[in-house]
Amino acid sequence: MLCEKKQPVENRFIWLTLAVLGYGAANYLSGKNFMPGCSFAELRPQICLPIFIGIYFGPLYGFVSGAFGDSFGYILNGSNPFLLWHWALANGLVGFIPGCAHWLKVRRIETLKELQFMYGLLLLSTTLPFFFHVGWNGFWAICR
Repeated sequence: MLCEKKQPVENRFIWLTLAVLGYGAANYLSGKNFMPGCSFAELRPQICLPIFIGIYFGPLYGFVSGAFGDSFGYILNGSNPFLLWHWALANGLVGFIPGCAHWLKVRRIETLKELQFMYGLLLLSTTLPFFFHVGWNGFWAICR
């Protein structure tokens, strides 16, 4: 299988660099076009890039390609790369979670325990960026 081959470390870093640059450039380009009637929602088909990198090379590579690619898109827009760091973290998790699922050899969810594990990862990926943005007090204020 293609995903089972071990790549030399140099090739992995080349692909990771290309993924970061490509994802950042695609974020820059998609940031110019918004959904009709909404000034803040973008179509981002390039989100599949960190997912692919995470599955093919591993969770760490998926996280780096998503997080640094998103930050690189902010640099191309002329903003501070840490302006929306919680979104960079979320994009990193988008590459990390499928990489973990592949790394742990999850091919098909067959037991309740595997389903609970996947739900836990999804819950973390959706709440951690929000939590980091608003902080602990803001999180509990909204939950009340």
